[in-house]
Parts: sequence; structure tokens; C-alpha cells
Amino acid sequence: MTTWACTLPNYDLISPNKLMRMKWFMQSKQKEHAMQMIALFGRPLPRFDEPVAMVIIRRYGKRQRALDTDNMYGGCKLLIDAMKAPKGRSKRGLSILMDDDPRSLDLWVSQCRNTDDSCDVSIYACPSSESIDIPDDVAMILQQSPKSRTAR
Repeated sequence: MTTWACTLPNYDLISPNKLMRMKWFMQSKQKEHAMQMIALFGRPLPRFDEPVAMVIIRRYGKRQRALDTDNMYGGCKLLIDAMKAPKGRSKRGLSILMDDDPRSLDLWVSQCRNTDDSCDVSIYACPSSESIDIPDDVAMILQQSPKSRTAR
């Protein structure tokens, strides 16, 4: 299987500081919005039945600020929850990922400044057994931010 790539234009990660202050129905609306964006811009949607390596790059515009590391990872929660298979009481999810526990998801998150005013998020994913194929500009971003690697 090749690397799945999805770029969500005009989408920004929501900091956990803001997410914790939202009412539950607003969090639900934000998750639904993330699901719609992924379904719209991520065609064809894959289904990974094995552990996944995933890279998420946030490109923020001129009027936004960089997130610190814990807020950057926490901001990916809605995206990852939208990609998970529904289980338990949750009835919504795109079933791209089987689960989001550390054994099933190897996550890298990084950010850089965008040349225009808008903010966008790029997602690259492939099975952990394969090497992830990312564009050269994304590889440069990952090399410049050594703290973006998750601890194993």
C-alpha cells in the first residue's frame, strides 16, 4: 500500500486549552467538521487494519501563532478521533485507523509558517511496516524540528 496523503485547506488544529472550554455539543460539531473535511479532501479513504505511521504537518498563516508541543499533539485529537473506527457508545468515525493507542499509531506532529494568510493541515499515513513516502518539503520540516518525534 502506498502512502495516503490528505491536505485540509483552511483548517487549523484546535488547542486543547480551547477544546476543554467548549461545551460537549460544540466539540461534537468540531469533530463532525473534521470528518467532513477528511472525507472531502482525502479521497479515496484508506482502511488500515494494521499499525499505522502518521505524520501531521500544521502550516499556520501570518496572523496565527505557533503552538507549543503539548498543544500541537493535543490539537490533533479531533482529527485522529474522526479517523478512528467507531466503538463503544461512539457511533461516528471514518474507520481509517483501527485505534489510536500507542501500539496502533506511531504519530509525528510538526508545524511551520505558511506563506499565505490561511492555515492548513497535511496528513500522511502508511502501515508501520512500510516506509512513509512524504514530499521533500515535508521531510525538511521534520528534520528541522527534533522535538516533534513521539517517545516510544
